[in-house]
Amino acid sequence: MDTVKHLQSQLRDKFDYNYMTGDFIRTKKTSPRSKLGVVGSKGAGGYLRVSFLGDLQYVQRLIWVWLYGEWPDEIDHINHDKADNRRSNIRNVNRLENCRNLSLSKNNTSGVVGVGFFYGAYKATIKVKGKTIYLGFFKDKSTAIKIRRKAEIEYGFHPNHGSRTDE
Repeated sequence: MDTVKHLQSQLRDKFDYNYMTGDFIRTKKTSPRSKLGVVGSKGAGGYLRVSFLGDLQYVQRLIWVWLYGEWPDEIDHINHDKADNRRSNIRNVNRLENCRNLSLSKNNTSGVVGVGFFYGAYKATIKVKGKTIYLGFFKDKSTAIKIRRKAEIEYGFHPNHGSRTDE
């Protein structure tokens, strides 16, 4: 039997999943110390983790296997809430796609990814495949934002890219 399909079978035997809330629920003990009920404790990065088969696993990845019987590349939380594992909020993406839906950095001062104030003008940039593309310098912030948003669409960024999270 395929290893991931076997894992899916084990997960479905011991866990249930609530599509509406995103809760992953242990229905059978997986070790003498495990507790029944909703699983997952937040790790340092904000993602929920659970001990399963002797290892600490990310809950969103186990949910993906539980749902689809395939191991995901990366899980993108569409709304940027790393603990929101509702089916409508998670998607399997590659690294490049995941980087096209990042939260706004806490250090950002302009309120928009890729727009900053430098030497009396607003500079707009976008990073694509590891390379920074300079979009120009503008007298007003609204023009820089408009140019940046246009570039996000052109390069296939997710509409939520750069939005703030509640963290």
